Amino acid sequence: MLAARRVGISARALPGPRQLAPKLPPYVQSLLRPPPRPTAADARLRLFLAPRPDLQPLYVVPSRFFSQPRGRNARVDANARVRDNLRLLQRTPDDADLARAIFQDIRVEGGATLTEFAATTIASALLQAGKVGESVKVLEYARGKRVRALPKVYRAVISAASEERQHAAVLRVWDALPSGHYKASPWDFATALVAAVRLRQRERVFEILDEVKASEVKVDKIYGRVVGAACQTKQHELVCEILDYMHANGVDCTSAYVRVHRLAFKSGEYDFVLQLLRLMKTHGIDPTEEYKHQIRSLHKAGLHDRLQSVFESMRKEGCVCDEEMYGTAVDSAIRVKNRDLAMSILDDMQRDAGLSKTPTAIFTRAVGVAVLTNQHQLALDVFDFMARTDIDASTAYVTATRTAFKSKQYDFVFDILQKMTENGVDASELYSHVVASFNKLEYYDQVLRAFKGMRECGYEGGKDIVTTAVHAANKTDRQGDVMTICNHDGRQYTSELVAAVRSKQKKRVFEILDEVKANEVEDDNMYGRAVGASCKTEQHELVCELLDYMHANGVDLTGAYVCAQRIALKSGKYDFALELLRLMKTHGMDPTEDYKNQIRSLHKAGLHDRVLSVFESMRKEGCVCDKDMYMTAIDSAIRVNNSELLMSILDDMKRKVGLAKTRAAVFRTAFKSKQYDFVFAILRKMTENGVDASGEYSHAVMTFNELECYDQVLCAFKGMRECGYEEGEGIVTTAVEAAIKLERHDDVMAICNHNGRQYTSALVTAVCLKQKKRVFEILDEVKANEVEDDNMYERAVGAACITKQHKLLCEILDYMHANGVDTTDAYVSARQIAFKSGENDFVLELLRLMQTHGMDPTEQYKHQLMSLHKAGLHDRLQSIFEAMQKAGCVCDEGMYGTAVDSAIRVKNRELLMSILDDMRRNAGLSKMPSAVFRRGVGAAVWTNQPQLLFDVFDFMDHTDTATSAVYTSGIRSAFRSKQYDFVFDILRKMTENGVDASEEYSHAVMSFSKLECYDQVLRAFEAMRGLGYGQEKVLCMTALRAATKLDRHDDVIAICNGLSGKSSVTTPLHSHALEQAHSTNKQAALEFWERKI
Repeated sequence: MLAARRVGISARALPGPRQLAPKLPPYVQSLLRPPPRPTAADARLRLFLAPRPDLQPLYVVPSRFFSQPRGRNARVDANARVRDNLRLLQRTPDDADLARAIFQDIRVEGGATLTEFAATTIASALLQAGKVGESVKVLEYARGKRVRALPKVYRAVISAASEERQHAAVLRVWDALPSGHYKASPWDFATALVAAVRLRQRERVFEILDEVKASEVKVDKIYGRVVGAACQTKQHELVCEILDYMHANGVDCTSAYVRVHRLAFKSGEYDFVLQLLRLMKTHGIDPTEEYKHQIRSLHKAGLHDRLQSVFESMRKEGCVCDEEMYGTAVDSAIRVKNRDLAMSILDDMQRDAGLSKTPTAIFTRAVGVAVLTNQHQLALDVFDFMARTDIDASTAYVTATRTAFKSKQYDFVFDILQKMTENGVDASELYSHVVASFNKLEYYDQVLRAFKGMRECGYEGGKDIVTTAVHAANKTDRQGDVMTICNHDGRQYTSELVAAVRSKQKKRVFEILDEVKANEVEDDNMYGRAVGASCKTEQHELVCELLDYMHANGVDLTGAYVCAQRIALKSGKYDFALELLRLMKTHGMDPTEDYKNQIRSLHKAGLHDRVLSVFESMRKEGCVCDKDMYMTAIDSAIRVNNSELLMSILDDMKRKVGLAKTRAAVFRTAFKSKQYDFVFAILRKMTENGVDASGEYSHAVMTFNELECYDQVLCAFKGMRECGYEEGEGIVTTAVEAAIKLERHDDVMAICNHNGRQYTSALVTAVCLKQKKRVFEILDEVKANEVEDDNMYERAVGAACITKQHKLLCEILDYMHANGVDTTDAYVSARQIAFKSGENDFVLELLRLMQTHGMDPTEQYKHQLMSLHKAGLHDRLQSIFEAMQKAGCVCDEGMYGTAVDSAIRVKNRELLMSILDDMRRNAGLSKMPSAVFRRGVGAAVWTNQPQLLFDVFDFMDHTDTATSAVYTSGIRSAFRSKQYDFVFDILRKMTENGVDASEEYSHAVMSFSKLECYDQVLRAFEAMRGLGYGQEKVLCMTALRAATKLDRHDDVIAICNGLSGKSSVTTPLHSHALEQAHSTNKQAALEFWERKI
């Protein structure tokens, strides 16, 4: 810091953009740089080299620092040197070199300087340095010198030696333990025992066990660890001896046995495991659970030979076997193909009194394993055993069959079925399962074999089974089997017939039909299914031959025809469907309904050519067509643009069902398909046939207008006129609009035909289309033809205003004025529309135009002013009012009030004064309207314009029109807007203008009191007193109450003194003051009044 100051630099100076740091000399930089952080070695050096002359020769520094420990020929004695070195060792507890040096000094001196502290410190230091062996030597040396270290050192050395698996060191520490001084824990005993076991010191093990017994410590885990260590080192004899020792000393051996069993099994010592299980019995422990666990483990590991020996031992020991054990044993016996053992186990299981009933799951499991291992005879023997012992074997048979299928042993499946039959078991369901399974695998020979076996056993197969068998027989081309399987059953013959059709065996089909006929077999769906199958496979010739066969044999053909037609239509075989319809006629059947169904289906699919061909065929066949058929045919004819066929259909309809019933649907169809020529052709045909077509013509006009086909609109309208039909207003308007859009003015005139409404529609349309020339042409024609329509001009003006054609609107109004047409309604309509659309300038222009046309615009001005004021457009209102004044219109009280209100709201003082002057000079007013002033004063108060307010009051004073009502209105507005200063300004202005303000002052006092504004109450009351008002009792009491609330005693005295001459007032006034003082708890006021009274 000092060096920094010498060169003129502050130590706290902050770095900045203009500050230049001069280069310092190295010495100064070293002073500014912080010192390095000290390390542990530096700390020890500073401690060793401390300035203590009396102890300096005694410090021993390790060799890694400076020198070796000081020799024995030092000037001080050995005890002091050892003491100081131990003190140093405490400060560096991991210094192994120093610990060795100290221990060496102690040994040289013969151990005379060895103490408990020294032994503990040296051993701990060596142990922390990882020198377990040297720590053991220190403890052994201390034991020899009868010196005891602290107990924690022994435990720490034992733990370290155990972790490093130095078992000899563990035992050496154990021997070095001082007797009577160190109380070993269960962990110490267990560690020592494990070390002795791993060093195979048998006698040492039992010596420690005796010590455990004598110490009476908890032995829960000690024996388990010892036995486990012995088992892991494969000292089986020692394991047994330890277990005998535990049994002899009454120690519970259960957990030890469990631990040994697990370890022995994991290491593959299966014989030793069996030996242990037998030893458990000798020790009086029930080995059943261990036997079970061993059997499960062996079975899981696939050691079935070992499992058998364990099971045999289990049975010899007399252990109780449950269902699981029997099942596992049988499974293993079968897997090793030991038939005798398997059967003996089953016999033993049957005789076992511990089982409530013979478990069938074991037999099921055994049969499954036997089949998987391909031991068929053993499986059959098990079935025989179950039959002899009256055990339910149905589940076992099913399991065996499924297992045989899974393992693809199909011949054995039939052996199982045969065994079931021999043993008297119902095999119907299993036969059905076998037939279905073989069919799924496409093994048709086995299907037939199973089905024959099923029939031989007398089982009746269901419909599906028989169908499957027939299918298999057809697949293998064994026709004899087919007949046998069918067995005069109609359903089976049907299945066989369908299969023959699908396989396209035409000869076989008719053979089956002949056999059906000969055996008189009945099945309702047989022919229908055969026809349907042949139709799906597109064997059309076979279909026709089947139908002929059915017709020749008197079979009902209805269902077969329906099925064939539906399938033919779905598959798109339309020619064949038509051929079927014709074939129906040859077979003497009425095909009308089928024709109808086919026409509907074809029309729904959009196949209109096909619809027409079917319809033609239907008419040729002489079938009766109804309305729906005709309409469908007309629709298709229109869609394919076949006018000749359409006309023929319409002629046919007229003769049969009547044309008038179908015209609406015809037109809808023609319009949807955009066949407009057909529309006019149909209309002409209707007229020629004398049918009323007025509705159709109207429909055509409106529809063409929606489609924006204006030529067709005019064409339809002309046709309508030519036929003499009366057109409605909407139709004429539509036609006029179409003619205007096409700019065909002659057609417009012809359509209007001197009709006012039509001219109005044409005029409005021309205005909307902004055809100015055409508008005046229509108006001239209206004038020339003297056409009358009340709303014509009004509607035209309104349309022009809506479309914002202001110039055209003014020209129309000029036209009306020039031709003597009343323009009042037109002006009203135009002004209203213009105002709604926000065209305020144009409204003003209209008002001026009215005056040029010699009309009084006063009422329109009034309406406009009211509308603008209501909308809040005060700027616009001023311009309208000024225009109104310039136009010389007479203003009434309402107009002046509205103008004054707007002028005040826009803060236009000059305009306000001019309006008031104009109102004063207005001769039309009998007197100056006070309502205008009241309205103006209220607006000025609300908009916070005090000067403007005073100007109004001054104006009223100059013109002698001042009334208290105006001032009262201002005061009330001030109170409502909470502008209390305005109240006093208005009261003062009243006084200045010589207006009596007593009532207004009273109103102000009471209002302020009600609002609890007591300062303003006193202010108003004092002003009243100054003007000579305020003698009323109510006002005085109100003022007293306010003064008392504000604790203003002088004001109270002043109020009371002012009325001292009137005893009728002062007496109740003093009483009221006292009451107020009491109620407000004003002690000072109370004392004052008592003295005063």
